[in-house]
Amino acid sequence: HVAAFDDTGRSLLIHGGWDGFRVFRDLWTFDVDAQRWSLLDTGNSGPSARHDHVAVFDPTKRRLWIHGGGVISEEGFNDLWTFDVPRLQWSQVA
Repeated sequence: HVAAFDDTGRSLLIHGGWDGFRVFRDLWTFDVDAQRWSLLDTGNSGPSARHDHVAVFDPTKRRLWIHGGGVISEEGFNDLWTFDVPRLQWSQVA
């Protein structure tokens, strides 16, 4: 999985990962003030399931950026995605 902190929204964003058996594509947020986890409903949009990817957070535009990663049975990905936190919307950049 990857994790990045949104200081404005006071939340931790966590995407994807691998539990030793399955690879995930879900996006979770942890609200620091409420001490509550929430699964963000992004429909079927966004990056495919993956692990070993990287992420950064742009605090000015409140966007999570995700690059690369892979799954167990395939070559790694070379794609770039951004998640607009206020709009709850994924966009593929490359």
